[in-house]
Amino acid sequence: MGTLLNNLSKDCEVLDHTLPDNALYVIQQGLMLCGILILACVASPFFIIPLIPIVAIMMYLRTGYHNTAVQLKRIESTALQPIYSLFASILKGGPTIRAYGLQSKFNTRFEGLVDDYIRVKVSAAQLERRFGAYLNCIAAAYIAFLSIFVVIFRSYLDTSLALLAITSSLRLVGITQVVIRFISQVTQSMTSIYRLHNLQEIPQEPEFFTSDKSIRSFVSSKQPEHFREFQIQTERQYFRELRALPKFSPIFQPSVQSNSNPDVFHKTPARNKKLYTKDGQLINHHYRHHQQQSLYFWPWFGHIEFKSLCLRYRPELPLVINNLSLQIHRGQRVGVIGRTGAGKSSLFGALARLIPAFSGSIEIDGIDISQLGIGDLRSRVSIIPQTPTLFSGTIRSNLDPLTRFTDSELWNALKLVNMKKKCEGIGRRAIQSS
Repeated sequence: MGTLLNNLSKDCEVLDHTLPDNALYVIQQGLMLCGILILACVASPFFIIPLIPIVAIMMYLRTGYHNTAVQLKRIESTALQPIYSLFASILKGGPTIRAYGLQSKFNTRFEGLVDDYIRVKVSAAQLERRFGAYLNCIAAAYIAFLSIFVVIFRSYLDTSLALLAITSSLRLVGITQVVIRFISQVTQSMTSIYRLHNLQEIPQEPEFFTSDKSIRSFVSSKQPEHFREFQIQTERQYFRELRALPKFSPIFQPSVQSNSNPDVFHKTPARNKKLYTKDGQLINHHYRHHQQQSLYFWPWFGHIEFKSLCLRYRPELPLVINNLSLQIHRGQRVGVIGRTGAGKSSLFGALARLIPAFSGSIEIDGIDISQLGIGDLRSRVSIIPQTPTLFSGTIRSNLDPLTRFTDSELWNALKLVNMKKKCEGIGRRAIQSS
């Protein structure tokens, strides 16, 4: 993913800035070069004769320069990545390096990588200078031919026009190498367009929400009766909170379907606006879930069943999980043990649909997860990493980054894990210090 984002940013920069500037410069200087050559040919048609071998030689040199420059560019990017990687490792592990006295070893390694990168840059600069020298020699030879030809056949030529052609041809020394070098850069920039075009062919993830009504109806038909009753009560309470808000509030937009029946009475939150209850709790983020009533309380029990599951990361790679079938009943605690590369992480990736199943299926409470939207599935599957991580922000934003729950629900969750008093103490100390 990091490589993809890095290449995408570079390719977009080339497409937006580098390529238009280089193409415009090629057009300007190319028109000027054509004007000089046309002026020379108008002065005397014999000036066309040396242009044929000169153009052939320049195209030959340009092909060699372009192929070598592309390879050096690739080697340059390859040599630059280890420098950034090692530099980041040194910054992160500085105390460990100093503790073991490995400063000289890492310095030597870092200097070696920098030397390798500088060698590539120097080679690219030498290639460019040598290519420019060759083109300047060819342009100078053409100017010398024009001068000698005008001196020898001055009686047969329009002297003023011939001298104008020679004077204009003096600019060939600089223009020729600039035009050909920038043509090569434009050609290299076309690779960025090719990569951006190929990004459109990358397989996309499935839809985020379960939009198929038949699937939601199927899930609703499998919902246990007591869950359905609890869902109706929750929906009624939700709409009562909406009705309790001031009707003159600008964040309200009355719905077309409105009457006194609590089951169908509702008011639609205005788009791009946040909706709050009387105690300031954000509730309009629940609206998406209340619209998808059939999936709101799924999974109901947490029964997981793997049916002949086969996984592979790419079509050409071997299977990492081969024909796995098992059932995990509700309330069970299951440990997965295996060596490195046995497929433990792949198993969790399959549960979250991070890795598409090659064959077979996974069912949770009788619902095939491949039929659900990835947003509806991943919002109901939790993975606790081994390394704890806190994001920059408040405790509330870490517990509920999508603001789906009220403060009372979050305090209840902290109470269940014996963290409520600790968080209250942090709040009191913050108030006292301020």
